[in-house]
Amino acid sequence: GNSGYTIHTQKDVAGQPKYQTVPYYVPFPAGEVVKKVGIKSNFLLSSYFMTYFSLSESGKLYAWGVNSGLLPSAWPVMSSYTNGDTTKTVRTPVQLTILGETSFVDFDASVDNKIWVAIGASGNAYHIGEVSFNAPATTSFSTMPKPSGVDVATFKYTNVWVEHSANSAPQLFLKGNNGKIYYSGTHYNALNSGVPTLVGIIPTIPSPESEGNVTTLAPVEVSFPVGEDIVSMKVSQIDQIKNSTYAISSSGKAYLAGAWKRRVFDAPTRVIIAPLATVPANADILKTLDGGDTLFTLKRFTQIAVPPGAAKILDI
Repeated sequence: GNSGYTIHTQKDVAGQPKYQTVPYYVPFPAGEVVKKVGIKSNFLLSSYFMTYFSLSESGKLYAWGVNSGLLPSAWPVMSSYTNGDTTKTVRTPVQLTILGETSFVDFDASVDNKIWVAIGASGNAYHIGEVSFNAPATTSFSTMPKPSGVDVATFKYTNVWVEHSANSAPQLFLKGNNGKIYYSGTHYNALNSGVPTLVGIIPTIPSPESEGNVTTLAPVEVSFPVGEDIVSMKVSQIDQIKNSTYAISSSGKAYLAGAWKRRVFDAPTRVIIAPLATVPANADILKTLDGGDTLFTLKRFTQIAVPPGAAKILDI
């Protein structure tokens, strides 16, 4: 697509932004090598407008496209649009500076939600957008708190993964330089967090904890086996049917938290989302009823069985 002329200013025969159907070169500054790209989709005026993010090997963070609310206020905002309007879009990557930081180690942007987190070379994590379930999205960056109990003088964030589904409360996972994984976001019914104390409906948790304000709440440690180095995570939405989070370790092991076993629509047999390496303890499973069927939710990250003939799991 090319809505809002986010790729180029060419038009089709009907005068609409011309679709780009083959790979299109995005001009970065000379010498820059891109190592990560992210996309934010913004639905506006019956069309989708894209914000693009990238991180270079030199640690520079870039953005281009339209301002979907996750860019500095000086960036043009697509609050109105006509076919001939190409001024609200930036088509050449622009380097971003966040609260004085010009070098970064990681970022992640939700495709559908208004969530974006960047980690500076200082080890600080910066958040903009939706901070909790009911709070309005922020339009400027703020520094996220460090986990409770760490030495703030030496602790650094190194990686971030955010939830990539629409219409959900914010959920994200952060990795520290101590090798541990931390969860931030909604605490209420956080079925796929991998934190057992947050699994299930907990009506006694007050705001803002229940709504999960990521700019004020200290991230909570997520338990993994000792010595496991988690290098990748896939976070799905908060939904009793579809909420699963996957983790991959450098040793080639995969882990699952959240939805594990359920029946799909009117299927006569229950479907296992992923076979496990060992049978989980009853205390690690939340069982709930849905339409006469029992849903099984893993309260903590549990190892997935390696497929027959394979030595490792590299991705999911």
